[in-house]
Amino acid sequence: MPSNTSRTGRIMKSVALPLVLATTPVWTTAAFGEGIPKIEWELSNGGKVRIYGQINMGLLVYDDGYETNGYAPVDNDNSSSRIGVTYDQGLENDWKIGAALEVEYPAYSTNTISVTNDEPDWTWQDKYFRKIEAYISNDSYGKLSVGQGSMASDTTAEVDLSGTTVIAYSKVQATAGGQLFRDSDTAAFGPAVKSAFNNYDGLSRKVRIRYDTPKMAGFVVSASYGEDLLADSETPLADIALKYENKFDGFKVQGAIAYAWQENDVEIVDGSASILHEASGINFTVAAGSQDNGSRIGTYVYGKVGLLRDFVESGPTAFAVDYYYGEDIAALDSTSQSFGVAVVQNIKDYNTDLYLTYRRYAYDTTKADFEDGDAVLAGVRIKF
Repeated sequence: MPSNTSRTGRIMKSVALPLVLATTPVWTTAAFGEGIPKIEWELSNGGKVRIYGQINMGLLVYDDGYETNGYAPVDNDNSSSRIGVTYDQGLENDWKIGAALEVEYPAYSTNTISVTNDEPDWTWQDKYFRKIEAYISNDSYGKLSVGQGSMASDTTAEVDLSGTTVIAYSKVQATAGGQLFRDSDTAAFGPAVKSAFNNYDGLSRKVRIRYDTPKMAGFVVSASYGEDLLADSETPLADIALKYENKFDGFKVQGAIAYAWQENDVEIVDGSASILHEASGINFTVAAGSQDNGSRIGTYVYGKVGLLRDFVESGPTAFAVDYYYGEDIAALDSTSQSFGVAVVQNIKDYNTDLYLTYRRYAYDTTKADFEDGDAVLAGVRIKF
């Protein structure tokens, strides 16, 4: 099969030095500093303001069966670069109020780039506002949130204690979502990876009103109602979720399940669970979901086995392997499969993760066969 290795070589050489320079300050600072301090200050009324965020950039190499191409520095859609500011204020009788504003700007993202679209898109989109919300809460009465933010079902398909979610979790398409499958016979471009894979993680972030109950025996019930106003959609959305978190006998356990509905009769059911044996670091994660859009019902299952241990002094090291299988995701009578291997090294004093992953994507329908795609993503995430 033809390849584009000469172009890849030029790209790799052009990005190697910037990547080295980008990661060098992390290690150099670690030798002299004492960690990255939080950017926060307290106001005269007792309220606290904090600025936070993360930079998550890397190098993506993708082989579509006909060409191999590299892209860098690319924003990692598994956990996008972002910045935000929060305000929290304690009131009488254990009441609290607060607000948050958070934005991202993924102009050159693993979710959009491909061999046919390898230039940054600097156009601002309203959906880059991740949060514009306010809340009031009380440990005895729960939390009420209003504004742009997570619906109740957001992240219910993404519970994961493996320590590798910066590059590997049930949203397997995030590593190379913009890349295109190629027809095995004609080399014609087919659907994008992000179209062929979906973890049906509820309703994501919308303009909504949301209520979360107090935690009771490890359980929290959440419900929300809203509209996707940032996308100029006034279609009503509603969901309900049950989440669980607890520790017992040396194990840490988390789980979630959700039901989501849209007025145009789209229904989503999803859930996930993860268990970590804290002494050994062995962990297991599963996720599953389905979406009925009126014309077909897409379904998937996902499983992961991982190891999270302190092999070096700088922080825990996480290894994981995972597998995804889906049916009728992008089209009726289609199958989607993905296998991945990931390693993440945390540098805890500086809120930094170094990561490397390999992922294979396979997609076929009863009408066409497509070449498998192979993705390698390496990079660094720095949180502040």
